[in-house]
Amino acid sequence: MRSEEELNAINEKYIDFLENDPSVILGEMSIREVVKKAGLGPFTQYLKVIEIRPLDDYKLWCRLRTGEIKIYDFTPQLEFPMYQHLKDKSKFNDVIIDEFGVPVWMDADGVTRDTDIGISCILIDGVNVPIELKTPTQAL
Repeated sequence: MRSEEELNAINEKYIDFLENDPSVILGEMSIREVVKKAGLGPFTQYLKVIEIRPLDDYKLWCRLRTGEIKIYDFTPQLEFPMYQHLKDKSKFNDVIIDEFGVPVWMDADGVTRDTDIGISCILIDGVNVPIELKTPTQAL
């Protein structure tokens, strides 16, 4: 298992790469390609959400496999057509984590993945939760 310092250094390298590579900014690369190009190799196993809870005001409480806890404000995403249906709070609150550690919402039949949010969005735009605020209700 990697130390917290090692994970933080890898996280910083990953975020720096995401913020500065034009092909990432334009959405031309998959996460797998990003990780490979950034030279992060086995770090992909840590790029997962392991626990998620919807909060008030369209926010998501996310525990990452690295141990980090982030609050991600989903509100700006609701303006995009692919996320419009999530303005319905009951649908937004049905967020789950798929087998790849990605937050997803199911479609009307409850079987297939309809909408997801990339882990890179949570890493970059999510707000770190202090360690003493470990549970979703404490984070409010």
